[in-house]
Amino acid sequence: MIRKTLIVACVLAQAALYAQPKCSNQTVQGSYATLCHGFIDLQAVNPSAPAGSFVPYGCLGRFTVNADGMVTASVTYNVAGTILTPAVTDAKITVNEDCTGELQYNIKMGSGAAVAETHKVIVAENGESMSSVPLSKSPSICTTQRVGPNLVKPVPVVEETSEQAAKKK
Repeated sequence: MIRKTLIVACVLAQAALYAQPKCSNQTVQGSYATLCHGFIDLQAVNPSAPAGSFVPYGCLGRFTVNADGMVTASVTYNVAGTILTPAVTDAKITVNEDCTGELQYNIKMGSGAAVAETHKVIVAENGESMSSVPLSKSPSICTTQRVGPNLVKPVPVVEETSEQAAKKK
């Protein structure tokens, strides 16, 4: 009886262990497409704008994460109808074992100075997707999906036989 109890306890403990998500920077290694929307302080784009002048924005981009968490990014913003392609530098993501983390980067939009940004990140689906919110005073949300050649499944080409073509006539 004791032996059966120990075996059941070990199986349950092992199942619980595997049920817990385990993430690291390697989990998010790869290429992603991202979409953000919300509001941004116009002063980040135009230093002469009054502080606290929040305007709507949308962002579409692609970024790549290496095994060390270093990020390279290319993004396009629409800030209240003005299209911008800011410089993103010094980007790094840190992923915790519980699949939460932080993304830190510097971004320079328009004629403004580079601004340090930090996002809280949640990694889902074993790194296939992420969601984040900035810790700055710009209320917004970003969703991210892994992209790459391995995600596109080829469609098989089925050639019509002469018998099938004859049946259509």
